[in-house]
This record gives sequence, structure tokens and C-alpha cells, in this order.
Amino acid sequence: RKGVLCTFKIVPSDDLRETRLDALEELDVGAGVLDIRWSNPLGPLNRSVLCVASADGSVRLFDGVFSDEAAAAPRSRPFAPICDLGPSPSSSVNALALSVDWADRVSAQCAQVACSFSDGSVGVASMTGKPQWTESWKAHELEVWCAASDCTSPHLLWTGADDCMMKGWDLRVGHDAPVATIRTHTMGVCCVQTAPHDPHVLASGSYDEVLRVWDRRQLRMPLCEAATGGGVWRVKWHPSAKDLLATANMHAGCRVYRLT
Repeated sequence: RKGVLCTFKIVPSDDLRETRLDALEELDVGAGVLDIRWSNPLGPLNRSVLCVASADGSVRLFDGVFSDEAAAAPRSRPFAPICDLGPSPSSSVNALALSVDWADRVSAQCAQVACSFSDGSVGVASMTGKPQWTESWKAHELEVWCAASDCTSPHLLWTGADDCMMKGWDLRVGHDAPVATIRTHTMGVCCVQTAPHDPHVLASGSYDEVLRVWDRRQLRMPLCEAATGGGVWRVKWHPSAKDLLATANMHAGCRVYRLT
């Protein structure tokens, strides 16, 4: 359960046909790193914040200080710790923090982050003012592999867990019960991401090796499916090409899909 954050500089060749990665620095986080997410620029310094989900259950925030000087002098540390939020109030002592997700992919004004934990709990932290947990609850009975903010409706949160369920939560009405529960997946749900270009569309990935695209107005069945050849660990929408999304698949590499 030990891990580090590593930074690299992307260096293109003169003809731009190839690139290489130059290692800049490693930062000992103090625990294994299970997920990381950059925010849009926040605060008066207008800097991106890196949120880290750790194997000791803590959620840590770092200020990414990148400059030409830091790149030229690899020993100058590019990360400055902001704070350690610790575990969410509802997570158990030995729970692992499994995922983090900012709610600012469309609107940089929404400074909140959602986190999921291995004991089935979920937490939401506000970055407005002093970073702090604002909500936490038991969302599933098994490991919650992902907590994904709805990027066009920040009050909505989607979770996927090892119980084969994907759930939707409306933070405006509390979290006594989900507003949507999807039981289509035949194995654990590893990832969910809403489309930045359509407020109704989201994609999910599962250990069952199927990528699914949904319309949240009608969740009885997916809009389309694709066999990936491996459990879908991550899914990402292209930020501008609305018909493209990519998946990272267990023992099946990374793939790009076009919706037709």
C-alpha cells in the first residue's frame, strides 16, 4: 500500500512524428494511489488541483505547480500539498478510497469532488473556501468502483459497484434512496462518465466486458453496446467530438469507439 505520484514532460520530436516521456519528479504520497483527477483552474491563483484517492482511505489534494523552471530542474518538486481530507465521515476504518471525480468538466465554477470507497460508501467534498466533506452515505453493499459527477447537472451523481448495479443520486433531495438503479450489467460496474456535449447521455463499463451507452431519460435498456474483449476499467468521452469515446480494458488494451 505504498505509492508515488510521477510527473513527466511530453517531448515531441523535431518532425512531430514521435514523442517521448521525460521523467520530472516522484512524490511519495504515503499510500498506494488508486485514482487521480485534475480539476479545472481553481481559486485566486487560477491553478489546477490534483485530487488523489489513496489506499489508506484518505483523499489528498495537491497544487500542481508546473513551470519552465520546474521542467528544466527535475529535482524541483512540481506538487505542493494542499490538504488531506482524510476518509469520508461514513467510510469505515480500513476502507480504501477507490475513485475521485471533479464536477467541473463543463462548468469550472462547480468546485466539488466525489469519491467512492471499498466499503460501499460515497462522499462529496466542497472546494469552495476550506476543502471539506459536505455529504457522505452508504451507496452500495459492496465496493464502489466509481463515483462520477454528472458534468452538465452537478447535483447528479452516478455510482457503479461490485454488486453489478449502477445508481443515480440527486444531491438536492438527499441520499436515502437513489433516483435511478440500473441492473443490466452482469458483473461489477467499474466506470461511468456522462457526455460533456449531451446532458442526457452517459457511458458505463463493467467487468462483464461490455461498453454501454445510455440515455438517462430511459434507462430500461442501453442505447447501444459494444463487446470490448476485456473488463472495462475506464471510459472517457472525447471533449469535442461527440461521437467518440475511449476505453481502457483489462487484458484487451485501449480502444476508441465511434457511435453510429
